[in-house]
Amino acid sequence: MTLPYASRGSLLARPTGVLYTHPGGPAMFMKDQVIGKFRIEKPLGNGGFGAVYLAEDTLIGKRVALKVPHRQNQSIEALVAEAKLMAPLSHPHIVSVLTAERDAESGIFFIVMEYVEGESLAERLTRDGQAQEARAVAWSIEITDAVAYAHSKNILHRDLRPSNVLLTKSGSAKVVDFSISRLLERDPY
Repeated sequence: MTLPYASRGSLLARPTGVLYTHPGGPAMFMKDQVIGKFRIEKPLGNGGFGAVYLAEDTLIGKRVALKVPHRQNQSIEALVAEAKLMAPLSHPHIVSVLTAERDAESGIFFIVMEYVEGESLAERLTRDGQAQEARAVAWSIEITDAVAYAHSKNILHRDLRPSNVLLTKSGSAKVVDFSISRLLERDPY
């Protein structure tokens, strides 16, 4: 949602431009605001855990996704849990976590992730309806492969649904949002 700037006592660094907010939460970022080395371009989505923004790494010119938890008052251990869980995962069908940071100036914690240009599987199905059989089978194989890989690392996603699968411009599926995932303990028996 975009609104003209209004004085809210928020963490915004610039007093002009477009203010990005998320429902039920405080204002977080404005278009072109710089947080750390990242310049905010636009909001990408909003979920139970946090809001996601498209940003540019100003040092290397790379576009990334910044995931900003709604509950910034949690301990650093709680905030970094998803990033720690996802960081070791390296798979072509899982969105990569690049790093996690707390901005020194604003105190805002965020997770830096690979930006996937495209749309969610939920958006595609809503727009187009039922997918062609061959495409649906291909996505199913990619998603299953990603989940099997996560399981091999003892990680259980726990929220796998069409809105947590991103489709790239080339049509591949990538699993995202491990915010309620859990590390599986090995069965001692």
